[in-house]
Amino acid sequence: MGSAGAKALFGPETLLPWLTEAAEAAGMRAPVGIDALPAADDRPLPTIAPDDACYVQFSSGSTRTPTGVLVTHKALMANALAITRDGLKVRPQDRAVSWLPLYHDMGLIGFLLSPLASQMTVDLLPTAAFVRRPLIWLDLITKNGGTISYSPTFGYELCARRADTADISPTISPAGASPAAAATWSVRARCAPSPSGSPRWDSGPAPSWRATAWPRRRSR
Repeated sequence: MGSAGAKALFGPETLLPWLTEAAEAAGMRAPVGIDALPAADDRPLPTIAPDDACYVQFSSGSTRTPTGVLVTHKALMANALAITRDGLKVRPQDRAVSWLPLYHDMGLIGFLLSPLASQMTVDLLPTAAFVRRPLIWLDLITKNGGTISYSPTFGYELCARRADTADISPTISPAGASPAAAATWSVRARCAPSPSGSPRWDSGPAPSWRATAWPRRRSR
């Protein structure tokens, strides 16, 4: 927050204790809950140009000091288009299911901004609910007819730990996995029921990014 020059901090009520601690460490004023924000007035919205700043994204900081990158509106839309049109080949009937937090780039870009850009329906599962009951993610995909979902590798591993007690038949034969990712694909195959056949696996822009889409059942 210091390197970004942030002046204000706000978020959901559930995160206020953590946000307060972060604000104090950064020398910022106390954060405000979203519900406490003032109502919008009648002033016109600013005109947004393609090269204007959209948001600042920081690296995780796991291997070095977090580095911020300024993302423009043009770059965001280009990324969303590449994901939905060229990568996942989203169709009008597709439906996404996700437990990923929206403060993480995979959740924010993959399951909020990209679906908004492509007008795709999304079912969002609270992250805490997934951690407590990982198989609820797979249940939601099945019950709601989800066709697109992906996760970091640990998400599949959590499902695999609970899969022994799940009444799910191994009907998926994933293809295209690299040797390093074979364990991940086998986890997905054991855990996820396929509504229409074998899934299509696509790699995204990050090593841990995996996209899953089930092909449409052909009418006879």
